[in-house]
Amino acid sequence: MGQGLWRVVRNQQLQQEGYSEQGYLTREQSRRMAASNISNTNHRKQVQGGIDIYHLLKGVNYFMSKGILDDSPKEIAKFIFCTRTLNWKKLRIYLDERRDVLDDLVTLHNFRNQFLPNALREFFRHIHAPEERGEYLETLITKFSHRFCACNPDLMRELGLSPDAVYVLCYSLILLSIDLTSPHVKNKMSKREFIRNTRRAAQNISEDFVGHLYDNIYLIGHVAA
Repeated sequence: MGQGLWRVVRNQQLQQEGYSEQGYLTREQSRRMAASNISNTNHRKQVQGGIDIYHLLKGVNYFMSKGILDDSPKEIAKFIFCTRTLNWKKLRIYLDERRDVLDDLVTLHNFRNQFLPNALREFFRHIHAPEERGEYLETLITKFSHRFCACNPDLMRELGLSPDAVYVLCYSLILLSIDLTSPHVKNKMSKREFIRNTRRAAQNISEDFVGHLYDNIYLIGHVAA
């Protein structure tokens, strides 16, 4: 998953810099063009080389029919939260379609007194990030930001952070994670650069706090690995 996020940000960087890596982008563009020709029905049935995403839904329905699982978003979310053996690719697509279940799944996370990068790691262990940037990834980070603030109201007041500011920090952490851990990035971002760039996007954040964010990624690693 970390590599998937790297591809998202790397493509953005290449577009901003006005050039392309022919080998990678040509394959990626071809893949996307081929995918766009698949009908919505086929896409719902098969992705990632023929994986049937509705095996998961059938399994949930089976548990409901046997009275093991209640037919409610909250109960399905609890089932997903407590089950570690589900295929994360199928689950990711299922949650993208069942936003009601996703909402309840997010509320099951307790991020109280957790440092932001550690909380984001925990979140992505349960709800895997997509490999491409889009509305679903933005939705995940938005929901995480609101939940993190709700779990830490005193800290948010002390630091002067809002859900929007946490949202910006999450993207900064993903970018930094990719920068520091990817072998494709030769010139690693320095702590000073990270502090400058992050405070430029979220001006009310203290330099010490942003510095601690950098140290966490540098010492522990990717937030979505």
